[in-house]
Amino acid sequence: MLEELLNDVNNAGNEQDAVSKKRYFKNIVDDMFLGVSNPDVQKIFKKYEKHLNLTVFETLLKSPIHEVRYGALFFLAKRFEKTKNVFDKKEIVSLYLANTAHINNWDLVDCSCYKILGPWAELNPGDQILENLIESSDIWEKRMAMVSCLHFIKKGNFSKTLIFAEKLLGHKHDLIQKAMGWMLKEAWSRGGDEEVEAFLEEHKNNMSRTALRYAIEKMEESKRKKYQIKT
Repeated sequence: MLEELLNDVNNAGNEQDAVSKKRYFKNIVDDMFLGVSNPDVQKIFKKYEKHLNLTVFETLLKSPIHEVRYGALFFLAKRFEKTKNVFDKKEIVSLYLANTAHINNWDLVDCSCYKILGPWAELNPGDQILENLIESSDIWEKRMAMVSCLHFIKKGNFSKTLIFAEKLLGHKHDLIQKAMGWMLKEAWSRGGDEEVEAFLEEHKNNMSRTALRYAIEKMEESKRKKYQIKT
């Protein structure tokens, strides 16, 4: 089954699209792309979904091919959402955390972390999973922590977003700043407008242009002017 799945992904590849995808992702980790669209990857994986146990998932997560890792993470998140068994959920979280080295591009993080780590962190606050990840020296683990706040934002809980955003104010990487600004924008859009505006008022002079631009994107012009991006 595993060989058939990998063959299907490989056969769906397009050399020209692979070049475009590598350029799009800026070759951040010297990734290998086949040029398969996300919807096509999902269709292929769907055919084999019932055969995807945790052993297979781990093998797929270690693939050098970006689209294979994306498919594995997309369906691992689906598996986590579907299962009601807490032990099974814990095993998925353990697998995820053991393989963060292979979850090493922004789309891989963003399609999975808030669906797996976010709910688990809510159910098990004592584990301090997200708090540990936000302190990591690895940019992808930091992004996992920040983007996982989306789970809490959707439930109207904005405190973790603001705490993590403050920790990332001085981070130099653009993808961290984009994640922080994105989560602030989501919080503002989903009922946390007062909290986010207070945060921006306090920190606007210390925020990167990127984070601030993302955070105020959905605000009306009059409010955006209050948080003029520094030049």
